[in-house]
Amino acid sequence: MDIASSALIAEIHNLQRGIQVDDAANIQFTSGTTGSPKGATLSHNNIVNNSYNVGLRVGYHQKEHKICVPVPLYHCFGCGLAVLAAASFGATCVFPSPVFSAREAVKAIHHERCTSLYGTPTMFVDILNLPDLKQYDLKSLSTGIMAGAPCPEEIAKGTVKDLNMKDFAILYGMTECSPATFMTLPNDSFDLRCSTIGYPGEHIEVKIVDPQTNDIVPVNTPGEICTRGYNTMLGYWNQPDKTSEIISEDGWIRSGDLGVLNEDGYGKIVGRIKDMIIRGGENVYPREIEEILHTHPSVQEAQVVGVPDERLGEEICAWIRCKPQTNLDSLELKRFCLEKQISLLFAQLCQHPWEWSKYLVLTLYVTPRTCGPQQQGKLKTSYLSGPRDIPLIKLTLGQLLQQAADRFGDRTAAVFIHQDIRKTFHQVLVDVWITKRHKKEKKPKINPSIQADKAAAGLRSLGLKRGDRIGIWGPNSYEWILTQWAAARIGLILVNINPAYQTEELRYALEKVGVKALVVAKHFRNTNLMDILSQLVPQLDPNRNTNQLEDTKKLKVSSSLIPTLERVIVMSDEHQNNGALRWQDLMDLATSDLVAEIHNLQREIEIDEPANIQFTSGTTGNPKGATLSHKNIVNNAYLVGLRLNYDKMAHKICVPVPLYHCAGCVVGVLTAASHGATCIFPSPVFSAREAVKAVHHERCTALYGTPTMYVDILNLPDLKQYDLKSLSTGIMAGAPCPEEIAKGTVNDLNMKDFAILYGMTECSPTTFMTLPSDSFDLRCSTVGYPCEHVEVKIVDPQTNEIVPVNTPGEICTRGYNTMLGYWNQPDKTSEIISEDGWIRSGDLGVLNEDGYGKIVGRIKDMIIRGGENVYPREIEEILHTHPSVQEAQVVGVPDERLGEEICAWIRCKPQTNSDSLELKRFCSEKMAYFKVPKYWMFKDKFPLTVTGKVKKFEIRNISIQELGL
Repeated sequence: MDIASSALIAEIHNLQRGIQVDDAANIQFTSGTTGSPKGATLSHNNIVNNSYNVGLRVGYHQKEHKICVPVPLYHCFGCGLAVLAAASFGATCVFPSPVFSAREAVKAIHHERCTSLYGTPTMFVDILNLPDLKQYDLKSLSTGIMAGAPCPEEIAKGTVKDLNMKDFAILYGMTECSPATFMTLPNDSFDLRCSTIGYPGEHIEVKIVDPQTNDIVPVNTPGEICTRGYNTMLGYWNQPDKTSEIISEDGWIRSGDLGVLNEDGYGKIVGRIKDMIIRGGENVYPREIEEILHTHPSVQEAQVVGVPDERLGEEICAWIRCKPQTNLDSLELKRFCLEKQISLLFAQLCQHPWEWSKYLVLTLYVTPRTCGPQQQGKLKTSYLSGPRDIPLIKLTLGQLLQQAADRFGDRTAAVFIHQDIRKTFHQVLVDVWITKRHKKEKKPKINPSIQADKAAAGLRSLGLKRGDRIGIWGPNSYEWILTQWAAARIGLILVNINPAYQTEELRYALEKVGVKALVVAKHFRNTNLMDILSQLVPQLDPNRNTNQLEDTKKLKVSSSLIPTLERVIVMSDEHQNNGALRWQDLMDLATSDLVAEIHNLQREIEIDEPANIQFTSGTTGNPKGATLSHKNIVNNAYLVGLRLNYDKMAHKICVPVPLYHCAGCVVGVLTAASHGATCIFPSPVFSAREAVKAVHHERCTALYGTPTMYVDILNLPDLKQYDLKSLSTGIMAGAPCPEEIAKGTVNDLNMKDFAILYGMTECSPTTFMTLPSDSFDLRCSTVGYPCEHVEVKIVDPQTNEIVPVNTPGEICTRGYNTMLGYWNQPDKTSEIISEDGWIRSGDLGVLNEDGYGKIVGRIKDMIIRGGENVYPREIEEILHTHPSVQEAQVVGVPDERLGEEICAWIRCKPQTNSDSLELKRFCSEKMAYFKVPKYWMFKDKFPLTVTGKVKKFEIRNISIQELGL
């Protein structure tokens, strides 16, 4: 504003004579029915006249109006039908909030004495459902517009009765038509406004045609709505091919909507062409059924879709949202529908009443509006519930292992290449009963094939009981997974401890959750873990004497720093220092009586009990113990496996990710147990070469890793010497997937069906995941679709209001997978989980109109440069397209003038080079000036966590130090 001058303003005035009414004035992106968004290009003539004619029909020319506009300005509804219509007739636009809020809308009407209100039916539902609606004075209202979807009669009644909008109008159209093509007239009856979309707009021709033949159909016959007139867009910007698909040579534009035109010229929407259900040869229009369902006194909202049926081709599925303080069941709705003479449509329900739950989904009022994987139409707001057609399973971890042994007994469960160990599911669990008893023996020996239950019995012998915490501290090993299963079998809570922890970190973790027993490896990389532990438990000092006690059950430790710790079990065959047990000592403590006791315990352990504590630092402060139940992790693992199609064939999964992380112990071990897959562990810690050797020799079909791990694998100079053709799928998680890495995963690793997974430890971990049918582009550009039984919303971090689709905000989720809480930290738990169960991720993301998510960055990573919000991920994605860039990380660093500046770390591809000048020019051509990094740092490697995630906070600290900021 400050750079304006009187000379420039005079120039603007002179320009008005040169601009033509048919010039392009506005581009609005619309996805149409398929594909990427298309830029609908509208002229001055289009939108000025459409807004003017709409204003006439609402009666804005008859008196001065105040229009409450809670609809978004980026949509025609806001910038055209509100702003331009108001300008045409001198009306006032009142904008109550940045994004739609029912309460703020009614407050605006109350305080500003608005006479008109705009909204979609769903917005009006939310307004009418405000519990204290009657406290607001809304008598000033008289008219308004309802658009975006047909208007159910019950909502219309509430609009007149509770909002006083006796003259409200119904409007129908689409962005490509500026947008209005049909609209009710001021003198139309209430019934007409409930049952039609009104009469064609001024200067607009309308025809209903057969979608196959393009012939005009008789009145009251369904067909595709086509229009022609001044309001038709100029075309899709720079897409003449897409324009010609929707606009004919003689100017008719196809809507994609099924509708009818009655004998009086009024239109009615039947549905979308793509939504029509063909049931046993009969065309069924969802809108017809929805209208009948909306007349039921308990139904707030109904949506009807088609689902596959072997006999009829498609069957009908209804989703119901009940009114407040009401309830409903499928039997009552079936009777109601039969009375309304739609028995043919629900014949399947009548013939097979036990299948009602298969075809009728009831969503109670307390649950926000949801849609399944086949949601009809496009999302408008960033809320979605994942599919719910697959039921959750009710198994504990111990029962899951038992089920795996029963179903897949002799199939290989785990291979630890570096230990030369190969075990079947039967061997991992236990030969429950003694295969050979010697009558003379008082204590029969345990069968040598016993594994997990031998370890469980040994732990039980040491006095550990249900609910006690047992720590596991070491790299990937067979003993690690045996400890995992053994703990579950006796109801212990396994505490995963990062093997990279140093003395103080270890003390904090053990003391925080009150660990009673610790299973520890001798070494991790070049670190002697026992040396670290002995600093906390002095009696374990290697200079002390080894154990002399013959009764290993009496071996105990004590420490003033960790008062709860009593037992230490070392994964070693060597005799240990005073107080510690060897792994074999633990196994030798098992007896047949104890094993039988373990089996009896399985009936007592509940699925909602804590099973696992995993330490996560969250966004700030000391690590917190995310406490996960059996239900959390068993179901998350099972459902991830289904999305990977592990249920279709026996898979071999190469698991180079760490077991102490969810990616290893849940998505690896538990997913494999759920579907009978084999886990191949190539090395104690990640090694790109050992991973590809494992795939080569073991013929692995799936591979897990973070993007950084895949970069290291793809960069192996002799990668092509390994036969990786057995690979077909796998998971990339832990960070968004750059397109170049994804291409390498498909082209060089043969993982054409690889999946992208997003989540966090507190969510067990998965919340989003790509579907098997998703395109390559979707897997590169999104984190997938919400997982089964998980609700997702994107909210404004400041107001907590749900944002429109494609708008950045904080990702929040709710579902079975949400942790029980942070161990013994109710204050920290309440900071991240709301009273109604929503968990905040701390991640910035968007949800597109198809329900797919995309990560923009971390809230704490967002850079605010001179008042502009800059998302590092956006810059990183562009840098990854440079031919010399292998990996890029972007952080904010302090700047005295702008608050923050942008610093990019670059890792170049082998045999390539680049400099800051070249990269700066590259960025300047592809992004706004304020996003171009000021500082460039070229590195051979980035600081990583043990799981392969980049430590951005460390990059920032190093940058500040090296740049002298």
